[in-house]
Amino acid sequence: MAAGTIGPCTEDRGNPSDDIRRSRRVRRRLPLIELMLLVASIAVCAAFVLDWLG
Repeated sequence: MAAGTIGPCTEDRGNPSDDIRRSRRVRRRLPLIELMLLVASIAVCAAFVLDWLG
């Protein structure tokens, strides 16, 4: 039983490095998504203001 549990543990130790790399990739993509959301929200607000003024 112990030998069976040690195997997955060693495999799990290697996986967090891959997860960290994935999280870094996600962190790099998040600012782009946030910028797109900000631009979209500003465009919607501008459209409402223009409709309200016009």
